[in-house]
Amino acid sequence: MTGLAGAARTTGADHAVLVVDDKVDAASLTPGTSHSPDTWGDGVEVTTFRGLAARLAPLGPYVEWLRAEHDRRIGRAGSTFVDLAAAKSDRLEDGSEVSRSPRSSLVGSVERWTADQSGTQLALLGDFGSGKSWFCLELARRLLPDTTGSDGGGDAAGRLPLLLELRHVRTPDDVDPAPVAGAGAPQAGVRQDAARAIFADFCRLHGLHDQVAAVLTELNRQGLLLLLCDGFDEMPRAAHETVTQAFERLRALAEPASKVVITSRTLYFRDVHEESEVFLGDRGRRFDILYLRDFSTDQIRGILKARFPADWGRRWSLITDTYGLLDLVRRPFVLDMVLEILPAMRGRTSATLAELYDVYTRRWIEAVGRDRPQAISPRERRPLMQRLAWTMFEQDTLEVRVEAIAEIVAGENYVRIPGLLEAIAADLTTQSYLQRDSHGRYQFAHKSFLEFFVADRLATELAAGRYDLLAIRRLSPEIVAFLTGRPLDAQRLYDHLATVRGRTDDACTAGNVLSLLRALRFRLSRRDFSGLVIEGADLSGAHLRGSSFAGSTVVSMNVTDAQLTSTDFTDVTFKDLNLGVRSSGKGVAVSRAGTRAVTLGDNSVSVQDTTGTGTELHRLRGPSDSLTSVQLTLDGRAVAAGSFDHTATVWRTDVPADHPSARRVLEGHTNTVYDVAFDPAGRYLFTAGSDSLVRAWSVDDGAELKSAREHRATVYSINAAPDGAWLATGSFDATVGLWRITTDPSDGLQLRCVERFEGHGSLVNGVAWSPDSRTVASASNDGTVRLWDVGSRRVRAVLTGHQTIVWSVAYSPDGRLLASGDSDGVVRIWDVSDDDAAAPALVRRLDAHEAAVWSLAFQWHDDVLVSGSLDGYVRSWSTVGWARLDELALQSDANQRISCRGMRISGATGLSPLQEQFLTKMGARR
Repeated sequence: MTGLAGAARTTGADHAVLVVDDKVDAASLTPGTSHSPDTWGDGVEVTTFRGLAARLAPLGPYVEWLRAEHDRRIGRAGSTFVDLAAAKSDRLEDGSEVSRSPRSSLVGSVERWTADQSGTQLALLGDFGSGKSWFCLELARRLLPDTTGSDGGGDAAGRLPLLLELRHVRTPDDVDPAPVAGAGAPQAGVRQDAARAIFADFCRLHGLHDQVAAVLTELNRQGLLLLLCDGFDEMPRAAHETVTQAFERLRALAEPASKVVITSRTLYFRDVHEESEVFLGDRGRRFDILYLRDFSTDQIRGILKARFPADWGRRWSLITDTYGLLDLVRRPFVLDMVLEILPAMRGRTSATLAELYDVYTRRWIEAVGRDRPQAISPRERRPLMQRLAWTMFEQDTLEVRVEAIAEIVAGENYVRIPGLLEAIAADLTTQSYLQRDSHGRYQFAHKSFLEFFVADRLATELAAGRYDLLAIRRLSPEIVAFLTGRPLDAQRLYDHLATVRGRTDDACTAGNVLSLLRALRFRLSRRDFSGLVIEGADLSGAHLRGSSFAGSTVVSMNVTDAQLTSTDFTDVTFKDLNLGVRSSGKGVAVSRAGTRAVTLGDNSVSVQDTTGTGTELHRLRGPSDSLTSVQLTLDGRAVAAGSFDHTATVWRTDVPADHPSARRVLEGHTNTVYDVAFDPAGRYLFTAGSDSLVRAWSVDDGAELKSAREHRATVYSINAAPDGAWLATGSFDATVGLWRITTDPSDGLQLRCVERFEGHGSLVNGVAWSPDSRTVASASNDGTVRLWDVGSRRVRAVLTGHQTIVWSVAYSPDGRLLASGDSDGVVRIWDVSDDDAAAPALVRRLDAHEAAVWSLAFQWHDDVLVSGSLDGYVRSWSTVGWARLDELALQSDANQRISCRGMRISGATGLSPLQEQFLTKMGARR
């Protein structure tokens, strides 16, 4: 130490500095002298590397900015920051995503990662508004030292958080080629030059001295920084620089001892393969991938209670009562924006759907391009989103490939500047309402956006007299709801019906006009609707007293709760008239224990004894909306059902009703849960629905274990194989999914789709496993049943004979018979005992019901087939002589609010016997 002090004096320095490891107590090196505790001898200072770095790289301006930014964006909301949830991606060697782990605390996941010494880095992916920047800002502020230059703060390893907003990083073409000035000679190598350049941009942004960049580079190499690189998708790229090449500049920050978080929007990458190429490649340190998950319902309620303790309930009601809004506010950005919009709705306790979305979309469009000079202007973006939505509407699809987006952009009248169209298409796919699936297809982040932009364009065109657009295809109820908030001329709409009367080549116009007139509250009583072709009209709750539909063709018209007193339906041709009769037999399931479960029309499940008197053992109350399906464990101790309210419910029948585990509601799907299936051991529940996802849950505690998306459309049916090794799914994309189920001692349940069987010509409605788990049977809208061989992965047989949609299939316990039910109420029984038979023989045709056969199940040990139907009956059939054993009218399904007094249906055709019986009971006459 004396020599060090002397050397300093010899060189003319004021004093010498001895830098020790952060773990060494600098004061312990100071002998008991009268000198200051941080010096030894004359002019020798003892300090830690962190202390020296704080002096060489004063970060005061950055710290002040971070605190102010946190106060502005998060602190203003008080204590409303909630921990986001994330899921880890499981990948194959080629980068293909197998599944994602269940939702877990993002803070917890990052804390475990920072404590991990394996050297992996972290990529945090999520859609627009999912909270990536929110989380980075909160984490950086939470780990920030109390005072500038303090040794306190940082993560568990003592790292200082540095928030790097990548939109401010310059491209290599914009960076001064001269080396960055710093405290010490720079090390050779392209990687360090790239890292120094990024730190130089950080210093430039926050007004720090140039030398700080070199110090930060060394701090990062020493493992003393936690780098939060936010917005890789917003980082400018040099001309002709690929995504992978741009990422190489960031990869330079990933030193062996460093910890780097990089965030990006998921749809910035074309598909999971490009994600894998960028983050999991072999060009440097590996990045683990975490996907942000949406807010749960409880989290949303908690935020409202914290931010608006006095009247959070009013805001919650508005969110839940507005179509699609609860799904949207599951993202932090959207929730913040909606909560800002609500006061702008002129202080009312409610707002129309169109008003809410109009304000919301305008604000989002403005926010998307903020701080992005290369982004499309709000004035240009809205017509493009309308055009994209209209294209998808015309093609009757919810998804497009990026090439289709480029074609839409090319169709606009932009100045032909080289590269402009490509830049606009890229901007749309990364900065708009779109999200990308694992196959590289784009869809709106929520279906309601598509519907809103379709209505937005259609309203403008109708105001200009373009009624011909109503002939393109049927308007959904949601599009109609959006249109009711626009100033449409209802009388002109009604007058337009006269122009299509008698036309058989235009089925959509009249139906769309009637749906709009009803929604606009136009008086429909005593009107002339005769001689029209009416398809898809929603006249539920309408007052049609004295109106005439005589001689019209009516297809798929909904008259639930309508007032049809003295309405004339003489000589009308009906097809699919919806009278609002609720079905109690949509789901039927059986157990080996001698019980069966049946869905009822009042949103509950009846569990019945089949071994004796058939008495009801349990009445299980369900969720807030109608049930779609039901399933029993083999031992009958648990029952599960899916629902239109986006949830699944699991009931335990072996515990008291007030027991905490007696009823669990499983939340996670973002749309209707159409089917549920237990594994044979009853440990797991698998669910499927309109969001195209397959999810796996723990039956014991209701925890979500896995979720995966392999189908391109609604997954309508799901069934687990008897051997517990396989799962089958039927989808509206006309394929049958074959999934492998495994368990890993360290990572739990694994779910992987190994095959998607193609061959059906339309939607797949039902799947069933043979008892030996070697064959999957599938039922389809194409009127066929197909048998798929699991071993060869090929179709073994195609069963034909049904004249209409096949809804359900079921194997007998011995595997000899297969039952299939169709929309005409017919059940067909097939002999499938011969695996080599190319055309299994038809054993029996049962005219089982007066409406669609939704569900079929063979009871164990007693040679009985059970069928559930839209007609509200569950019927039992002997498999010996196929006689009907009994029937159970579960409850009165008639909708008593409909009025048919004096309604005339003479000469009407197309009504089913059940419909005729119902109408005459309610007062109609022939």
